[in-house]
Amino acid sequence: MFDVAIIGGGPAGCGAAIALQQTFPSLRVLAVEASDYSRQRAGEVLPPMARSLLEHLGVLGQMSAELCGSARGVAHAWGGPRLEESNYFFRATGEGWHLERNRFDAMLANQAATCGAEVWRNRVLQGAERSDGIWQLQMSDFGIEARWVIDATGRNAVFARMQGARFNSLDSLMAFSRLFQHDDEMEARTIVEACTYGWWYSAPLPGQRRVVSILTDADLGRGLHLSDSSAWRRALQCTTHVQTLVADTVMQPAPLVRSAATVALDRVYGDGWLATGDASCAFDPLSGQGITHALRSGILAAFAVGDTLCHNSSIALERYAAIQQKQRVSFAQTHREHYSREQRWSKEPFWARRQDPAAVPLDTQALDDIGALEGTH
Repeated sequence: MFDVAIIGGGPAGCGAAIALQQTFPSLRVLAVEASDYSRQRAGEVLPPMARSLLEHLGVLGQMSAELCGSARGVAHAWGGPRLEESNYFFRATGEGWHLERNRFDAMLANQAATCGAEVWRNRVLQGAERSDGIWQLQMSDFGIEARWVIDATGRNAVFARMQGARFNSLDSLMAFSRLFQHDDEMEARTIVEACTYGWWYSAPLPGQRRVVSILTDADLGRGLHLSDSSAWRRALQCTTHVQTLVADTVMQPAPLVRSAATVALDRVYGDGWLATGDASCAFDPLSGQGITHALRSGILAAFAVGDTLCHNSSIALERYAAIQQKQRVSFAQTHREHYSREQRWSKEPFWARRQDPAAVPLDTQALDDIGALEGTH
């Protein structure tokens, strides 16, 4: 039997596994990942503020050129047509990293195993029952027992939703991404360009590649047919700055479509379980909090569960929930400030929803579309 079973082997789950074994080495910890880390994912920026978290987890020295490249600032066309340098977007003060996400996640999983956790790949949770303080977890091929479960399954929050928890959604933001292969030297900065129906994002990746994404609401993306390569290309050609980054390059055929919605779980813990990372709350990518939030949240989850198991703490879970809530409030305060800086299309649905949510109600059907759009790719 395991003391803690962590469902999900991304940054939050592996961060929790590493921190548990570092701080509570007597606990038997399992991290279960549904993939084998080979699936290609859109690249992400890890800002400089994450350096202390990487150091805490013992992986700062493993940030090699194979899994990351230096992120040297952000330039944006936001609030006007000109491209300007900025440290405001993505909190990009200093030098961060452009990540090869699947390799980064695999590196964290290897670190968790090195620290003493068991890491299982290609295992999917199919059911869970709790009896006499013990979880009976049914995987895709066999069952296990655990005293506690940490849900680190990302925006799906698979385990928490099995326990009746539900997401509250602020929007239905989607990212429609493509990867491009370069033969020559690339623009080293992250580029952000606002448009009528959302905003474009582009960043370099290791291996002479570049990710280009359009972020818009699910209903708007559906209307623009952005899952279709030809329609996506036509939308790209309407940009001023982003299209020049990938001129005369080869677009890889496989589209990458994922939710980027701002969501929060209605409760982050229950009897014998706790949600962490995007499974507890997920933020608009413009905040730059994605992986940093996942790592920090995973570490805090480890402290909360470890204190509960090892020290019979009565307040560890409440403290964890309070920290999560404080982060949500902080995000809400800055979210509208980010979007209020762009006034050129304030009457358009995408922008009105963020600057004056009462003006254009969210298309609730679009929330259902998120899963459908992701599921087709």
